[in-house]
Amino acid sequence: MTPTEARTYINEALRCLESTWGRHLKKAGLPYEPVKVRYVTSLPKNYCGSEDGETIESSEVWYCDWDRTLSFKIGKSWLLGPPDLDLFNTTAVMYGYHVQKLAGLYDASEDLRAGSKAEHLEQRRRMYQQVECLGAAFMKSVWPLPGKTARDWKRVESSYHGDTAEYGKAASIKQWVKAGFRTADPASCNTWVAPSSKVS
Repeated sequence: MTPTEARTYINEALRCLESTWGRHLKKAGLPYEPVKVRYVTSLPKNYCGSEDGETIESSEVWYCDWDRTLSFKIGKSWLLGPPDLDLFNTTAVMYGYHVQKLAGLYDASEDLRAGSKAEHLEQRRRMYQQVECLGAAFMKSVWPLPGKTARDWKRVESSYHGDTAEYGKAASIKQWVKAGFRTADPASCNTWVAPSSKVS
């Protein structure tokens, strides 16, 4: 896949995301505006809190709530084969931050006060695991996709690995991804009312 093909694929995914989420947010009486998109060869240092990769192979996408922009850095790792479900899902998940912003969830989470580092990290996990769930809910809303099977999605579901204090345990992330894909309903992604054990 060439960088041009990758951009075309991402743009088509975004077109579908805008259409789907735009209808859903408007129906819910929430404000809607398209996300801004840009393609970069590197992210500016400390851009919106990012830490840019150091190699040309790294592929990254970053959502900045300040200007409501998704910045895509297409590195070699996204160009190793034809466009696949992983890239579509990555785009859907990162668009989830824009949904959070439009729905007021992003700003509300930023205004939360944490009494300890552990509480702060838990709040971060609730944000992150929610966007993973929102991405999966969207994916189910457009499923089945041409040329993709249930086995392909199971592979995406099982690709989460590694445990970090900021993003959570792989098992927790997978449970939210499964919930979103099972229901195709953003309401199933309310990590904010879940017990701490569900966002560990």
